[in-house]
Amino acid sequence: MKDNKLKLEDLLNDSPHHEVKAQFEYVAIIGAGVMGQGIAQTVASSGIDVIIIEKDQ
Repeated sequence: MKDNKLKLEDLLNDSPHHEVKAQFEYVAIIGAGVMGQGIAQTVASSGIDVIIIEKDQ
């Protein structure tokens, strides 16, 4: 049986924005909640430096 699952990696590799990371030195994420942390982890895993800003700090 063939695995037809859609994977995020496949979408990113086929995206015209695949090389966008070369344009950024770092990305700032405002909000350290679940979503902010997930975005930060994903961005950091692609090799971009991440700054997380929490409004209460």
